[in-house]
Amino acid sequence: MEIGKSAVFLDRDGTIIYDKGFMKTPDEIELLPMAGEAIKMLNENGFFVAILSNQSGINRGMITEEDVEKMNRRLVELLNRKGAQIDFITYCPSTPEENLPCRKPNTGMVEEVKKKFDIDMSRSFVIGDKSSDIKLAKNIGATSILVLTGYGKETAKEITPDIIVPNLFHAVKKILLFEKV
Repeated sequence: MEIGKSAVFLDRDGTIIYDKGFMKTPDEIELLPMAGEAIKMLNENGFFVAILSNQSGINRGMITEEDVEKMNRRLVELLNRKGAQIDFITYCPSTPEENLPCRKPNTGMVEEVKKKFDIDMSRSFVIGDKSSDIKLAKNIGATSILVLTGYGKETAKEITPDIIVPNLFHAVKKILLFEKV
């Protein structure tokens, strides 16, 4: 019996790009150092790479879904320049108060991925800078990795992930070591 693919579910703001609050334009998208190289390493090692992002600015009326899609296209463009590919991107417009099933740490965005792709959650990872990312990993049975970029340093005081690393590049290096064990 063939087992599903290992996936890495990435948060966007504070993990791959600088978190600048409620960004409104693609020009604000700026990769964190070594983020493109890290994702390229995941690609080269056969991981399914998905971005799962809470984007409450939509339901708050601060940005539109079209704005988020333009920013995501810009992000993909910047990553492609580094030789990195994203297999799937999704986002949730829910505010914390609405707490729709798609809002992390709820599993709705992951369920969306599972409907379309054969992913083995027990061999997968969630990387992010917020407690919602770490809790999502627990909720889907994946390994949680907290990056200390974005809100990571504050998050490290409130929750215990499986792994804590300085940034996405170090997270990927840990994953690649983990996979060889």
